[in-house]
Amino acid sequence: MTVAVDEDPSNRVAYVMPTELISSLLPEFTVTRHDSRLLVFNARRARLFVVMARQEPNDADGIVVHLVSLLGSAAAVERYWLYVALGEIGGDRAEVAVSRGLRDQDPFARRGAEAAAQQLGINPTLTVE
Repeated sequence: MTVAVDEDPSNRVAYVMPTELISSLLPEFTVTRHDSRLLVFNARRARLFVVMARQEPNDADGIVVHLVSLLGSAAAVERYWLYVALGEIGGDRAEVAVSRGLRDQDPFARRGAEAAAQQLGINPTLTVE
């Protein structure tokens, strides 16, 4: 699978396509970066984690720990959805991660943290260092 992201930073568009399909349609296509991560965190996956955390409250903390661990290597669009999921799941660890997300360098990802902060009742002016 190949994740293709529009190089124009004002466009927040990404596509996930089988590499073979792209290569057959565009013979000049070459993979410029290999990323072995299979996870592309999006709205659907965020919803799945939220549902899992609600159905299994005893596992919610472990789910939050996992989502927080993904933040460090996630693209901006993925971080947006990770923050949204953390905001819906809640808990102390989620609040800390969302508070840090309020200082995310990417404005799109930061909007996800802002939405999560609102969901959690976090004052965006009081962020964790």
